[in-house]
Amino acid sequence: MPSESQANLLAGEWRPARRGASFSVASGATEVLWPQSDGADVSEAWRAARAASPAWRRLAPGRCQELLLALARELERDEELARVLGARFSLESAELASHFSGLERAMHALFERPASPGEGGIVWCASDWRELLRAPLLDLARECLAGRVLVLVSDARLPELAQHLAQAASAVGFPPGVLGLLHGATRELLQLALSEGGGTSAADRSEGCTLVASGSVERMIELRRLESSCGVESRLRALRCGVHEVDPERALEESAAEVLERAFGRGSTLTGQLPGALGRVYCPARLFSRFSDLCLERLEANFVGAPVAQIDDEAVVRVRAAWELGLDEGATCIAGGDASVSSRALPPTVFTNVESYMASARRQAPMPVLCLLRCN
Repeated sequence: MPSESQANLLAGEWRPARRGASFSVASGATEVLWPQSDGADVSEAWRAARAASPAWRRLAPGRCQELLLALARELERDEELARVLGARFSLESAELASHFSGLERAMHALFERPASPGEGGIVWCASDWRELLRAPLLDLARECLAGRVLVLVSDARLPELAQHLAQAASAVGFPPGVLGLLHGATRELLQLALSEGGGTSAADRSEGCTLVASGSVERMIELRRLESSCGVESRLRALRCGVHEVDPERALEESAAEVLERAFGRGSTLTGQLPGALGRVYCPARLFSRFSDLCLERLEANFVGAPVAQIDDEAVVRVRAAWELGLDEGATCIAGGDASVSSRALPPTVFTNVESYMASARRQAPMPVLCLLRCN
């Protein structure tokens, strides 16, 4: 029997992949093995969810809310998850605090909004690691309040996130089968879930299934194709880097502080994501030079020596490619962009003199690279 800390959760039981396959994820100096699920595991998760669905749909709304509040409280005090995230992303406790505090309060706010009718069904929920804890938890809560059961599909780049969500749900008394967990490659698992699903006919396989997922624009396009081929409902959320316009009526010092906090303030980005949620800033031309200077001063005072850890080598390659692109297009790198850095922890990078026609100004994928543009 595997350790509960590295296992699938099916019908309320912690289990290895049925065929014994596994994949490894680096955790410090060691490699941790996780179950590599396949069609057999997907079918079992599907059957467990279907079996649990009728009773869950009949559950009194007040009891569902009690369980969700208990889940939020359990996650707020999950020191082990905080330790894992801190080690993975080089974050201090204070930087992680905003991701763990206020979860119960956010749940109460969710209860104040009318839930959709409890139509039941199975939700395959695959959140992107960059959203950390708050967004996946609220996705889970919305589906539960609507009477649906869930199967969490972990992001193989950071499987601990879904694992701790499932552990917390189990600890507070979620009925078996209401919340399952599968580990493995997200794309392959979702394809298995939506195309095979455990049923015997095409209608059975997609009946009542919903896909809830977040991630890059490219990933959402891929999942949209999968959705259309399998005939399932979906709620897909593309993670894009945001755009900010400097208000000329506001103190420039305040604007520069907000911009850098949203772009590089790892534990307190406004969206609850990891760094990179802000990618482009438009500043009136008459204020541009002063604003650029203030950003540089603030960056040197607060973010020098605080590199942004990337989750894997692929993310490092994307950031370095963004550096090269900005320089190739003629933008001016006023901070970061140091090609000599060899670790996964990369310096916050700011490009100025970026023009709207440049590919750098149209980048969508969140990453710790900020582009400053002039506007009228």
